[in-house]
Order: sequence, then structure tokens, then C-alpha cells
Amino acid sequence: MTTIPRFSLTTLTFTGPADSPSNNAFEIDLVATFRLDDGTTINANGFFDGGSTYRVHFSPPAVG
Repeated sequence: MTTIPRFSLTTLTFTGPADSPSNNAFEIDLVATFRLDDGTTINANGFFDGGSTYRVHFSPPAVG
């Protein structure tokens, strides 16, 4: 498990299907679930960032 400092921006990068006329990458749902030390979970939506790259940005409100 990784601890992310409070309010720091963290980016997770994933490789997925590439964007092409035959593959509409915008139909993919990407959600990352983060768990804080107190057990609270926060979902962060991801996005398509071109080619075959997908990212999730997250800035935690507390250490966890």
C-alpha cells in the first residue's frame, strides 16, 4: 500500500485500448477507489489521454 501526502496531486497511468475509428475508447469507464486511514473510500474517475493512455488524478483530503 502507498501513502499519499495530504492535498498532493497523484496521477495513476494505465495502458488500455488505443483510440481508432474502430475502437471508441470513450466508452470505457475508469474509476479508481482510494481508501483513507479511517476506512473512508473515495472514487476518482479516470479519463482517456490519447493513444492508449488513460489517467486518474487524485488529491486526498487526508493522509491515507
